[in-house]
Amino acid sequence: MKLFMGGGAGDIFTEEVIEFESVWGKQHADVLEDFASAIVNGTPLLAPGSDGINGVRLANAMHLSSWLGKEIEVPFDEDLFLEELNKRIAEEGKYPVRK
Repeated sequence: MKLFMGGGAGDIFTEEVIEFESVWGKQHADVLEDFASAIVNGTPLLAPGSDGINGVRLANAMHLSSWLGKEIEVPFDEDLFLEELNKRIAEEGKYPVRK
């Protein structure tokens, strides 16, 4: 609410800015180095693949919210998401609907 009332984002969260010398592949190289280090040295991954589902779930919730025109709670009804997704796939007519 503070953000909408002009309070500013600094009151709500903090952020860390990481600057890279080159935008051409450094981040991808770092991910691969982190992965290799996890395999060779057993160090924990910075971002385990299991965390990726959270981003997918958030993206799906945003799509469902947009399709229904209302706020969506996370977790949401995945059957409803699939139903709405299949409506759009069928309308486009390029791909088979999902099961």
